[in-house]
Amino acid sequence: MKPVACLFTALLLVIPSSAQQPQSFSEPHRFIAAHGRRAWIGGYADRGMEAWAGPLQIADGIRPEFRRSHDVQPIQGVKILSGISADPTHVVRTYIGPDFVVNEEMWVPLEEKVIVVRYRVRSLDPPSITVRFHPSLNLMWPAALGGQDVHWDGKHSAYIMTDAARQFAAVVMAPNAASHDEPLNYTAYDPAQDELGISLGPNSPAILFAEVDPKPEPAGTWDAVISPLEKILATNFTVGNEQHAIKVRSDSLEIETPDSSLNNALAWAEVALDQDWFCNDKLGCGFVAGYGPSRRGRRPQYAWYFAGDGLVSMHAALAIGNLDRAREELRFIANYQDQQSGMIWHELSQSAPYLDWRGKYPYMFVHADVTYPY
Repeated sequence: MKPVACLFTALLLVIPSSAQQPQSFSEPHRFIAAHGRRAWIGGYADRGMEAWAGPLQIADGIRPEFRRSHDVQPIQGVKILSGISADPTHVVRTYIGPDFVVNEEMWVPLEEKVIVVRYRVRSLDPPSITVRFHPSLNLMWPAALGGQDVHWDGKHSAYIMTDAARQFAAVVMAPNAASHDEPLNYTAYDPAQDELGISLGPNSPAILFAEVDPKPEPAGTWDAVISPLEKILATNFTVGNEQHAIKVRSDSLEIETPDSSLNNALAWAEVALDQDWFCNDKLGCGFVAGYGPSRRGRRPQYAWYFAGDGLVSMHAALAIGNLDRAREELRFIANYQDQQSGMIWHELSQSAPYLDWRGKYPYMFVHADVTYPY
């Protein structure tokens, strides 16, 4: 049974459905994100999204456009964005065209390095949907990769991205795609040439972004890494997110006041705390400082680890009764404590394992004051 706090009144009936109501927004210029433990997608709703799996940016500038059956020019999604809805499991953007309505659902399966963007169309004459994006395959600031290669795999209806050293690989897959751009090598640079597009199949309007094994076996085939992704799309991957959201709500402190909007805000704060728990394959799991756009520097503000912010989140976990999570955060912080001085570190980029973060960069132990609250 979850703990219940009652404020301002002697007796209140606890109604679980009163908390964590979906949030709807009419103004498009706001940051939105959908989260898992190992991947997330986010950005300003009236611009392109960016897709991350741990320290790896898979793509940015992700955005849809729609073309009606008798038109030549597509309609940019950003120009007909009508509203945004978010609940603890996923985020939805709604586009309203001249004779169609499209709901764009962004889902991140809880424990997968996978992001699914799914489209639901309402129209007597459905438009074709093209998703455009910039392939990235690059590490979070300050690390970087070089020699990225992108090619289209017709067998799996997917772009496959690899770096020259085969340390990382990612897939952008759209089952039964109607058409796609072919990556080309131009002599004159044009930013638009870095962009790719996939026209989604009318019977399976979804696109998937995922980090995958860069050295699949048997060599020369991508079947082994793409087959699990096809299974994710073929199954009801949303159930796991929904079950997790129910568990977070049932296990956490619920505060009931006479103000339903305050109750909802407090419940959403608990959702945000859960979404801040992020796992890095090489560093472990801990609270990140938040999520934000990376702009030009592959530095999503601030989706990496800060010990000071982690301590604040640790107190929040204690306040809602999540003692296990508070203990795990303290252990995560202790893992990187300086063994000679006892000093607690300041910040730890998600890409720290791929460079000499402690030796060549000044950020690890730049704040002495973090040690005292620890």
